[in-house]
Amino acid sequence: MELSPHIVVSSQNVPPDIKEKFYKWYDEVYASLYLKIPGVNALDRYEIIKKNIEYPENIAIYHHENRNTLVEFARNETRLDLAKDMQTTFYRVERSWFDAYVLVRSFSSTLPATESTIVNDAPVIHIEGYNVDSSEQGKYDQWFMRWASRVFIPILMKSPGLTFYNCLKLSDLSVKWPNIKYLEAEIPPYISILYFENLRDFQSYSESLEYIAFKRVMEIEFPSTLSNIWNVEYKLVKSWRK
Repeated sequence: MELSPHIVVSSQNVPPDIKEKFYKWYDEVYASLYLKIPGVNALDRYEIIKKNIEYPENIAIYHHENRNTLVEFARNETRLDLAKDMQTTFYRVERSWFDAYVLVRSFSSTLPATESTIVNDAPVIHIEGYNVDSSEQGKYDQWFMRWASRVFIPILMKSPGLTFYNCLKLSDLSVKWPNIKYLEAEIPPYISILYFENLRDFQSYSESLEYIAFKRVMEIEFPSTLSNIWNVEYKLVKSWRK
């Protein structure tokens, strides 16, 4: 999967008294410089829809070309300079997520199969994160390729308002910013990011018989070795593209 697209999922909990200053810097300085780093193709910033102490209020998804460019990114000088700004000017911003994932499969409701993590014009995302016992990950991978990707997800893609469904697996690369403290968080080895036209469409999807059946099948196949540890919705705030 070295040539497959990768993403980095990052989180920020920003104190209210510096939130305006931080996001002014983020939107006007940080994002444009980050996008100039070779191999970075896009950046999306999101805000949680329903606040929940289990999840960060703000996240960003960074879209990288492949594993090789992500390796180079980790030692890029611009990235290191941005880390210094984070560490000094915005040291009060809390972070718990900054992890790389590789694309396994991408599904679209309107386009042919694609090898891209970048989705345009999707105001709402739903993120599901699954923890699978290491002894069962091989079995899960086979089940996903044989059943989830060929049967269940194509059925789910017929849901109104669901435009893309990206399935990703945790990379073995560590890309956390140097000298920045991260809060402890459980990071799932598998995530799915579902893109919706609006929140109402997600709510209808989550109540659909097809989705309920899909979740039930997963529970039957992996009764004690799979757990859903991320289950949250975010709204798009701003996007940057090359």
